[in-house]
Amino acid sequence: MIRAVEFHLHHPNHHLNMKSIIVIIVYIAYIGSFAEANPLGGESLVARNGTESKSFITIIDQIMNLGSVAKCATGQGQPGHCTVGKCLNLGNYSSVGCNGRNRFIKCCPNEVAFERYPSVRNECGIRPDRPDGLIVGGEEATPHSWPWATALYRVRYQRRFFQCGATIISERYILTAAHCVYRSADLTADPQEYLVKVGAHDLTGSGEFMELDEITIHENYTPQYHNDDIALLRLKKPLDFVRNDRVAPVCLPERGSQIGRKTGTKATMIGWGVHDQMDFTPSDTLYEVTVPISSLDKCSKTYKELLNINYYFDWNNVICASQINGGQDTCQGDSGGPMLVSKSNGRYYQTGVVSFGYGCAEKGYPGVYTYVPNYLAWIGAHMH
Repeated sequence: MIRAVEFHLHHPNHHLNMKSIIVIIVYIAYIGSFAEANPLGGESLVARNGTESKSFITIIDQIMNLGSVAKCATGQGQPGHCTVGKCLNLGNYSSVGCNGRNRFIKCCPNEVAFERYPSVRNECGIRPDRPDGLIVGGEEATPHSWPWATALYRVRYQRRFFQCGATIISERYILTAAHCVYRSADLTADPQEYLVKVGAHDLTGSGEFMELDEITIHENYTPQYHNDDIALLRLKKPLDFVRNDRVAPVCLPERGSQIGRKTGTKATMIGWGVHDQMDFTPSDTLYEVTVPISSLDKCSKTYKELLNINYYFDWNNVICASQINGGQDTCQGDSGGPMLVSKSNGRYYQTGVVSFGYGCAEKGYPGVYTYVPNYLAWIGAHMH
């Protein structure tokens, strides 16, 4: 049996404000035959031996930290703030739980609610017609045949260090994984600490470094739970797709798209990551590998007990891919890069962002990717 008890601490003047209210959710469970099941099928909220699971601690931490006015993303993808009060800017939209997980606290938009999706670009997703000339088990890509491929570097001590992959989605915006730029709990990252290299194949001798002026990490991202692992990078200067034929944007899926959801669909990953998980040296040249989409149900069952994923993790927001017998996969350094699915029109659509996995190309452990179609509203809300 589980019971929620709500306590309110009142100011002596009886005037309430958001920071003077502390809501405490208390879970009481009978230890023995009664235990609250984890919605992902993992451990209970209160374990049989009487110790709290990390999911339970997470709920309490979020509630007790309400006074810091935590960031969140609304159902429309807009930046928002957590509150136990009424959302004044929602209009006809419905509220969602704070940080996409805590159903006891609402996420309210900072501005009047709206929905905005990235515009479809005529030049997107088209690979140049060029002669043939961390991905494990793949092959070196034809030079400059993936014009949206981007390398993310971190700048430290006046030196550049390769960090992750990324993808061009417009003249000003690059898409990558949140964990590639995450540095602090307040989800801020200094754009001066990063550079991107575009138009490259061999990182040692081709491509152009570009500066950033803004980094946006998904407001609901928490590194320990791997959720909402997506980020936007804004370039200081726009790219010129006309004068430079080595750069072009990938296509983003259409609104409501279910692209890549069918098990067995072929997906291509590209990156400069390591070729062997025991070798931490990134590849100088861009590699590509094509693997089938895996069953999401089997993927979730594989990882829910292996990783620190709490029961708020939404498996509908990811997509998995692997060969049945392993041997081909993304690896360290490929994080943030794209999962690409081509359509009958010959264009390539970014279906996923490389997020996490167990080892590299391990049999039975698919790579896990942030599912881009579920984040189109968030992307649109943050492009300006």
